[in-house]
Amino acid sequence: MKKIIIPAILYSLILAFFACSTIYNYDLSIGGLDDLPATKACLTKYLPKSVDAQKGQQGREIAPITLIFDEHEAEIKDSLLADSVVFEDNSYLLKFKIVALDPFDEVTEYDVEKQYFLENE
Repeated sequence: MKKIIIPAILYSLILAFFACSTIYNYDLSIGGLDDLPATKACLTKYLPKSVDAQKGQQGREIAPITLIFDEHEAEIKDSLLADSVVFEDNSYLLKFKIVALDPFDEVTEYDVEKQYFLENE
């Protein structure tokens, strides 16, 4: 009987430890594009308003979000053109930040770089 009880108690303690981890809600926004208002508005449209993650683990939740922008590449290129961005050699490297604000008003910024190319028409 002791052989069963000790592992069961140990398993319960481990499970309780992981179940008691605190999850924070991080509000997300786009930063670093104040000179490109149309592009900022376009990216903000597809950025989720918030993400839930453990403290220090928000990067794991934000990294896949940047892939959403790949699905809307044509619209983002149109917004870059609306902002009169100069495409050098038919390409433009868009650099911006995803800003995560936690409930305690601590800010974490994630740098994002996306390369966009103009098609020859």
